[in-house]
Amino acid sequence: MERKISYFSKSEIETINFAFSFSKNLKDNDILILEGNLGSGKTIFVKGLAKGFSIYDDIISPTFLIVNSYYGKNIKLNHFDLYKIEDFDELYYIGIEEYLENKGNINIFEWGMKFIDYFISYNVPNIFIIKIKIVSEDEREIEVEKIK
Repeated sequence: MERKISYFSKSEIETINFAFSFSKNLKDNDILILEGNLGSGKTIFVKGLAKGFSIYDDIISPTFLIVNSYYGKNIKLNHFDLYKIEDFDELYYIGIEEYLENKGNINIFEWGMKFIDYFISYNVPNIFIIKIKIVSEDEREIEVEKIK
């Protein structure tokens, strides 16, 4: 994969299909940081990733639970919402190191930029920042950047 790619989606289905295709680039213990306003399609993107790993559960935003985990073929997809997490102690309390160290995990963090320095310092194969921008009611601009 190139260091940075952009994609213009005209519908939720196109966003799901793009994320499905992108999932083929992911390796064990990769980190994805999802950025975007409320309603931009972060959870829709995760639905596409899940589909790429043969996960057909109902993918929902982990806003109130902090993390939802889904099991697929040889992979566990952990979907975090760090919006309400204010400092590293809270992140540590939810067991972040266990998620990052266990083999067979792909960890997705909504609102994860506030902990980017911690993630970069961690021994993971790849870190991707995915920014989703609302263009119109149905259209989104998706920018994927590999930073590690």
